[in-house]
Amino acid sequence: MVMDGQTGLLRAVLGANWISAVKTAALSMVAARRLADLGAETIAFVGAGVQAHSHSVAFSELFPLKRIRVFRRGKANVEKLFGYARNMGLVA
Repeated sequence: MVMDGQTGLLRAVLGANWISAVKTAALSMVAARRLADLGAETIAFVGAGVQAHSHSVAFSELFPLKRIRVFRRGKANVEKLFGYARNMGLVA
């Protein structure tokens, strides 16, 4: 929930999953700008859940990504992530 700082009234109700995914990816981008090779063309994830999705979108804004790699146990989420990545023009 977002409250008005002056009145204390409710201003918005945000879905926690969405805001958590975006916030975490944004913080990772801040670190990547300082620590990563900005010419990197491949991104890799351990796991293929919500965070991998949000990070693939965020990092494709920062890097000239061409490929995505995923290390995981199950296949269902990987296929979803790969489909999403292909729609972004990445080789999965």
